[in-house]
Amino acid sequence: MKKFVAIAALLLFFIVCLLVKAPAWLLTTAVDGRVAGLELGTVSGSLWRGRLEQAAYNGVAVSGIDWQLRPLGLLAGRALSLSVEQPLQAKADIGFVGTSKLRIFDLQASGSFAPLLDAVGLPTMGFDGRFSGAISRAVLERDGCETVTGDAVLESISGDIDGIDSIAPVGIDLGCNKQQLVVTVDGDNPAQVRGVVQLAVTGRASGNIQISPPPGSPLFRSLSQFVGRPQNGKDFQLRL
Repeated sequence: MKKFVAIAALLLFFIVCLLVKAPAWLLTTAVDGRVAGLELGTVSGSLWRGRLEQAAYNGVAVSGIDWQLRPLGLLAGRALSLSVEQPLQAKADIGFVGTSKLRIFDLQASGSFAPLLDAVGLPTMGFDGRFSGAISRAVLERDGCETVTGDAVLESISGDIDGIDSIAPVGIDLGCNKQQLVVTVDGDNPAQVRGVVQLAVTGRASGNIQISPPPGSPLFRSLSQFVGRPQNGKDFQLRL
């Protein structure tokens, strides 16, 4: 009996050592191909804590991905903690729903939006700026989002239009409708920027944005030259 216990203890110790030292490619092999549209690059580190140099989801590429596997998180459907370096700085807990969906918890993100727009295939038109945001919960699938609950702040903006920097800060609510990300801009900001834009997974954007800067301001004059004077004398309409 003592020998059996000793052998069992040695086997258990051996299995634990194997798991602790398990290479990172075991995790990526298990994940790769499970989620449609997800492509994974080279990896380093261990099964429990590693680094993925690059990944792409439906053509949107990110790089500098560090992960930590949390077995106890499986019970809550959030077994992975991830952080990303490019095209934005972000961290979140990740889980899977079935074989084709990603579930995101407690996402915190910040960065410049020009690289982010480039990554999703949208034109920057010479503009850049800083943003920060948070998504408490989201479910993503191959053709877009299923649910998104979050918000963001456009902290600064720059570009070739005189007075464009006066727009920020701008508050934004994030949601999902018919697999499209819905961006609702709160009008409580210096230039009264407001409206709703929907972003499809293909990069197509649609919606309407209104801007009402103070008459005679540099931004008002610039927009008058760029899109023409507003019909009602105050509200510029930008349709996507």
